[in-house]
Amino acid sequence: MGIPILGAIALISIPAGPSLASLEEIEVLNPGFEVGTNPDADDWTRVDGAEPNSSPSNYAEQIPGLASRTMQMKSDGGNYVEQGLSEDKEGGTIDASSFPAWTVSFQQGYRRDAVTSGDHTIRVSLWNTVTDEELGGTDFLIPNPGVGQNSLSEASVVISYDNTDPDLSGQGVALRFTSVSLDLGGGAWQRTAVIDDVRVFGGQNDPEILMPDGFSLRNNGVPQTFELVFSNGGVSQDLAVSSVTFEGPDEEFFDLEGFTSDPVPPGEAGVIQLKFDGIGPGPPYEITLTVESNDILKPILEIPVSVVVVDPGMQVSPGELDFGTLGANPDPMDLSVTVTNTGAEEDLVLTSVSLTAGADLFEIVSSPDEPIPPGESREVVVRFEPGPQAGVFTGTFEITSDAVEDAEVTIPLVAVVESTPGSIELVVVNSDFNQEGWGNTESPTGWTSTGSSYGQGAPETPNLTSIAAHLQANGAQYQQDLALGNPGFTADIPDRVVVQLLAGYRNDASTNGDITLRISLWNLSTDAEIVGRDLILRDPGVVSGSGANQLLPYQFGFVYDGSAHADDGLGIRISHVAPSLGAPWLATAMIDDVEVSIDGDFEPVEDAYQAWALANGLTPGVNDGRFDDADGGGAVNVVEFFLNGDPLNPADNGWIQAVSDGADGRGMILTFAAPEGADFEGGAVATIHGVTCEVQGSLNLVDFSAPVSEIVPPVVPASWPEAPEGWQYHSFELDGSAGFPERGFLRLAID
Repeated sequence: MGIPILGAIALISIPAGPSLASLEEIEVLNPGFEVGTNPDADDWTRVDGAEPNSSPSNYAEQIPGLASRTMQMKSDGGNYVEQGLSEDKEGGTIDASSFPAWTVSFQQGYRRDAVTSGDHTIRVSLWNTVTDEELGGTDFLIPNPGVGQNSLSEASVVISYDNTDPDLSGQGVALRFTSVSLDLGGGAWQRTAVIDDVRVFGGQNDPEILMPDGFSLRNNGVPQTFELVFSNGGVSQDLAVSSVTFEGPDEEFFDLEGFTSDPVPPGEAGVIQLKFDGIGPGPPYEITLTVESNDILKPILEIPVSVVVVDPGMQVSPGELDFGTLGANPDPMDLSVTVTNTGAEEDLVLTSVSLTAGADLFEIVSSPDEPIPPGESREVVVRFEPGPQAGVFTGTFEITSDAVEDAEVTIPLVAVVESTPGSIELVVVNSDFNQEGWGNTESPTGWTSTGSSYGQGAPETPNLTSIAAHLQANGAQYQQDLALGNPGFTADIPDRVVVQLLAGYRNDASTNGDITLRISLWNLSTDAEIVGRDLILRDPGVVSGSGANQLLPYQFGFVYDGSAHADDGLGIRISHVAPSLGAPWLATAMIDDVEVSIDGDFEPVEDAYQAWALANGLTPGVNDGRFDDADGGGAVNVVEFFLNGDPLNPADNGWIQAVSDGADGRGMILTFAAPEGADFEGGAVATIHGVTCEVQGSLNLVDFSAPVSEIVPPVVPASWPEAPEGWQYHSFELDGSAGFPERGFLRLAID
């Protein structure tokens, strides 16, 4: 239907019927943003929002699926595009007093070919260009559709305000589109609105026909009449649908049974009755429905309709099997899902019913062997039998069939078996991942890591107040040797191992499918899993605000035959096992606060050196090695341990001093601290806590075989305090040094 354009204002003729006010179309220059170069569009004012680099911009080929140029608006809040409607244009005069209501129609969409992040809101408003104030406006919500194909759809809004104020006469009016969504942690581009093809009308579109952009229908193989709903979005005038017709490649399978031809009051609805009689499964049956009405802006609507015949069809209920919370050592428990053939003519054949990897303690007990006739149902029975294992259990099983659509259905499994922590709590070094700084290129203190694993807390990950370990979907893992904080611990010691941790799905940026973490006890001697459990974290979609990035507690109780792992090392391993994606950051798991406890007989091997290292702030696995020099002071840790120095203070290497004391005819003397129990037994060598100390003498700094003798009691410098608890002082004299010979040397050799 052609629309005659009269300069800047177009008068649209109205079909015969109720008396309606005319709509005047106001000229909008460059309405499709086609003229201009990136990022500018001619005739539009483009204003930055919160970020200078996030102002609106018009693009074409850069947006997959869109053929023409469009205006993009990121979610920094406050950025906008504007065009004056009463500037120098051909046609009638328009100002802020011209209309009490204005109708703005446009194409709109959500840019979603990369990532998405929550709903986007655009404010459509009319602006007084003299007072720089909004005359009236309305917020238009563009819901987050998730990542997919970009597309645009029709939208219209009505803006009303009191235009009788005499001051408005002669004052300019502009149309403004403003992004009022707020930025999500620096990811404004993850929430981008797209607008195009702008039209402005003076007056309100009333009545207004509202229908979906298209209908995608399902049929089960028998004749069916569909009721397609339309409604009146106007405010005062009745909607009158005058004609409904259809055409298309499959029109022979459709018949129009009727439609609501009586006037439809504002806010109410009518129906179009469309009968379908297909001939069986195959490609969609397609037609285009043409609806004519007294809608001024949309007198003719063309609506695509497609029908898919789903016969046989498969419906599975419930969508999840939850065995609930069970007591310790529960009896086997069976639950079932019902599989229904929703088709009308064809049998449904189940081609496979199987557990997926990780559902180790679940079992498919029974499933249909024969085809399921149309309209009938059969059961698939799943058994959960954990035996002595405890904690949370997750998994899935799959049903595949010859259904026309949704031929494969995945059913989540979940069960919880009550458990208590073990009687002995093991030390998990850096259990909260907060020690030392670390990132993508290094491992957290006390842990080894592989894949894209990194630590991040607030503010980089919203809602996290401390560092949590992140695992991306490319086989990332964390592992710790449990003997690191528990000297002498081996895989054959525990009767039961309980692992507790916090886990969650990072969902403030983007998501991509369920995440599976595997919690394992690992034999470090054979490099093989002893026992493990999968934890499935469901994809929650992108979540903003206080609901994002939630960490929940999980517990895993493991029982295994320790006799098969005598003296083998035992580690805890947490792995991201699925999915494996080309963009692994789209499915990131988070873990924190790992705890391990056991039942069994275990006493940590007494290691005085390790106890001293921990007490003095050394970090296991990082700088606590006996021959590390943690403070760079020139003395390795084991020397500082023997002499009771401060391993993190380069100025304190321990208690040792040469003493020249002529009293009682004594000569060159060396006094030092040694751990209590160090017995030199009348010689110059003592071994304690695996450390050997030898006092050596020399007259020439080349040969250190000159004899030395211990002095009892020791000669302690006056400035020294009493020996530290757990240490005692010793003094040795270079034999023959009485009378202060010209040269004499004493030293300690510690290893």
